[in-house]
Amino acid sequence: MFEAIIGIGSNINPLRNITSAVNELAVFSIIEVSPFLFTKPVGYAKQDWFYNGAIAIETCLNLTCLLDKLKAIEKSMGHSNHIKNHPRLIDLDLLIYNGKIFDEDLRKHSFLNQNVKDLDFYTHGFHKDKSYC
Repeated sequence: MFEAIIGIGSNINPLRNITSAVNELAVFSIIEVSPFLFTKPVGYAKQDWFYNGAIAIETCLNLTCLLDKLKAIEKSMGHSNHIKNHPRLIDLDLLIYNGKIFDEDLRKHSFLNQNVKDLDFYTHGFHKDKSYC
């Protein structure tokens, strides 16, 4: 199994869209969901604040397949290719995959870092013993 932490956020009907996204992510083995925080928009300020959190999962999907699945979930929820830093129905970003930082935004944005640190799963480290699908 592979372990991953996914950043999840929205600033368009965020409670409804994040709940729907977490339900869609239930196809994976959900380990933990972080608390969610309201955060100021980055880049384009003339929009509603974002509601952001993180979710730790276990999956049999390799990196490419996991990224494809996250994009498919976004698309099924009505997310289209977006302009960077503009309003989002839903945003699912792979932050950490198998213990390695995948998205460099994790280093740049304190709110992402906080969401990940709020996970007990992250605080206590990724599992060292891996079994494969």
